[in-house]
Amino acid sequence: MYGCRVLCGSFLWTLVAAGAAALVVGCGGSKSSGSTTPPPSQACSGPADCPDGVCDPDTSRCVECLASSDCAPPTPTCDTAAKTCHCPSGQTSEAACGDGADNDCDTALDCADSDCNGLSCGANGRTCAAGACTCPLGEISELTCDDGNDNDCDGLADCDDPNCGGVGACVCNLTEPGIERTCSDAVDNDCDTAFDCADTDCDGETCGPNGLACTAGQCVCSLGQSPETNCADSVDNDCDGLADCADAACDAQVCGANNQRCAGGACACPGGEPNETTCNDGNDNDCDGFTDCDDANCAGVG
Repeated sequence: MYGCRVLCGSFLWTLVAAGAAALVVGCGGSKSSGSTTPPPSQACSGPADCPDGVCDPDTSRCVECLASSDCAPPTPTCDTAAKTCHCPSGQTSEAACGDGADNDCDTALDCADSDCNGLSCGANGRTCAAGACTCPLGEISELTCDDGNDNDCDGLADCDDPNCGGVGACVCNLTEPGIERTCSDAVDNDCDTAFDCADTDCDGETCGPNGLACTAGQCVCSLGQSPETNCADSVDNDCDGLADCADAACDAQVCGANNQRCAGGACACPGGEPNETTCNDGNDNDCDGFTDCDDANCAGVG
């Protein structure tokens, strides 16, 4: 057994454990784990009178603390004016999980505090998991290079991350580094994060069959026609692999002198006569530039 001294009314009592609790409660105190705890304003004459606090020499009263050395977590700091222990931040749970501080004074800080599970703890998407600040996608270096994600939380995704150099679509041109030479393979050959026509290296370069070339970031027909409108220049103007009358877009369009027009994939005279034989219809039926009697073929006819 042990005893403690408690001032009740005008009497100073020395109590033993068996009867201490009842008398202390009767005087306004409390009972905790079989020991007696004077109320905060309990009168005292020394440390023995304040087993769960300290005796304030200025007031001869039991108080919670006179200095922070009298306090312990989760209230480790002494408010010397109020003479009570408290958590300086006033937080009851860890809300800031990447500041290196124990904000709720429970001796666990940041991700080591279970309050932080799943919360942001660092840059580029890092979160707390299993007591550590980790990248949710779990890669220490970028290995998945085509999913649009920053898998290693370094602020760089896919081919923007140097870890992806030489991986999948992020293959650099080792023979001519720094220059996009292939402009139609959907690969960033020089690893500058732009590929094909989106890379200014490709301006004016071929990007597809039949004359397609890079212009203003797009793969377009270099002659700019769509559909074919010039049907007499022997050029595939709309880059579909077909030139002049071979292109269906030219059907019935002028393709030669004297009103020759495209028909059936060939350039022919609409009158259909290899020589002028109809000499009184006002038409140049053989497309030689002469009509009716002006055409030598009509001499002596009609």
